[in-house]
Amino acid sequence: MNHPTKPRQSSQTGTRVGLLLLVALAVWLGYGYFGGGLLPAGETAPSWSLPVAGRDGKNLELADMRGKVVVLDFWSTTCAPCIRQIKELEAIHRSMAESVAVVGVAVGGESLEELVRFDQNRNVSYPLALGNDFMATAYQVETLPTLYVIDPAGRVSKGHRGYWSRESIADAVRQAQGAD
Repeated sequence: MNHPTKPRQSSQTGTRVGLLLLVALAVWLGYGYFGGGLLPAGETAPSWSLPVAGRDGKNLELADMRGKVVVLDFWSTTCAPCIRQIKELEAIHRSMAESVAVVGVAVGGESLEELVRFDQNRNVSYPLALGNDFMATAYQVETLPTLYVIDPAGRVSKGHRGYWSRESIADAVRQAQGAD
């Protein structure tokens, strides 16, 4: 007795669709991680005023740092690459404090009290500000860490998603210093 066999075409189509979806997901993740959608260089950085750990309710504003290069680090206390990034930013802050302001902006849902405890435990030398959804959206933060270098005139000089080496940050800072 002959039994009809099902054509293989349907399983091949399913495999192709699955592969296409996998490629689309990889492109989307790569786009978000490797810099797609960051604020463009030359655009005025969105202004902000945020509470800072250990400042007794006083806010820090981007406008307070006009004339310096600002390195904004969007991070979270629960993000391992973000914690690793702090060492690089500490080195930048210590070696370039005269002309560079480093600010960590926590956007992982931390409370100000949690941020204060983190700062006390780690003794971070630069300000740790409590960010919010509005600011994360304005700076197009999709992954952590996300960093921006802002020139002394308040324009975006460079953005980066993911861990960023000290040398690359320093290069971006030097570039921003020459932007005026």
